[in-house]
Amino acid sequence: MEPQTMMTKTFLFALFVVLAIAAGMAWVRLAPLDATLWHVNPAIAIKRDSPNDYLLRPVGGTGGDAVAPVWATDPVTLAQRLVAAALAEPRTRILAGGADQGFVTLVQRSALWGFPDMISIRTDAAPGGATAAIWSRARFGYSDMGVNEARVQRWLAAATEGLAVAP
Repeated sequence: MEPQTMMTKTFLFALFVVLAIAAGMAWVRLAPLDATLWHVNPAIAIKRDSPNDYLLRPVGGTGGDAVAPVWATDPVTLAQRLVAAALAEPRTRILAGGADQGFVTLVQRSALWGFPDMISIRTDAAPGGATAAIWSRARFGYSDMGVNEARVQRWLAAATEGLAVAP
């Protein structure tokens, strides 16, 4: 094979690889996020089989990764604090619902590729205050390397700073 032909084939292959990566990046960033599919009540949601989600449930809830305490506040205030903590982070927006409803789903995207993670939060009254159910999950991929758990713990720490845990 002539050197010129080899260089042409190498260039075309490299161009194909670059275009394939660009198409993948575009799909991740532009794929529709249907609120009717992602705005799910985390208090009753069924965890997926893949290890790319984290589910915090109130006391008595089953099938979660951790149990949420009861904080000495009302459900709307707790929801407002959680949403404020979420929106303080970059690349985060509300997909559906709202803090005033006590039920909201947010989207947070990764910095480089823009992979979307969906986070549904529901707050409810509980004896002595309010509790929360939070389900953070990836839209794409199989594993999240602990990103969803770390996010939930970070948001909880910021939102409940200064709040007493109800006895």
